[in-house]
Amino acid sequence: MSYGMTGEIAFRIQAKALKDLKVPIVRVANPDVPIPFSEPLENTVIPSVDRIYSEAKRLVQSS
Repeated sequence: MSYGMTGEIAFRIQAKALKDLKVPIVRVANPDVPIPFSEPLENTVIPSVDRIYSEAKRLVQSS
């Protein structure tokens, strides 16, 4: 989650437009760990479509 370009863009938007946002910006990203070589372990680290969808749905419902 650290040091990504999209995270920096999101931070700058939130810093300038905090009062205009209905909900805060949320990061859905890999944790700060190396991605495992094993596919089953890799799938636990990389955000799935379901996780991204559920976070987006939660944000829309809370606004």
